Amino acid sequence: MRALDLGQPMFVRCFKKAHDADPTWASMKVKVSLEIDANGVVASVRSDAPDPALAACLARIARNLAFPAPGKAAVVELPLFFRT
Repeated sequence: MRALDLGQPMFVRCFKKAHDADPTWASMKVKVSLEIDANGVVASVRSDAPDPALAACLARIARNLAFPAPGKAAVVELPLFFRT
């Protein structure tokens, strides 16, 4: 998905920032759930990131992703894997 390819470097930046704050996080799997409206706009974001600052950063990036209009509301699950 092109939207995810464009967002990937920014998601990695979020993780690097979180890792700088807590170097014990050498790797992490985070699930980000997006609700996309019929026009392809991200309507809501949820994340299971263990750090609130990381979750907020990932959500901020995800909200700005542009998806093709699916014609009806859809849910997209993003499994993100990070490591240093």
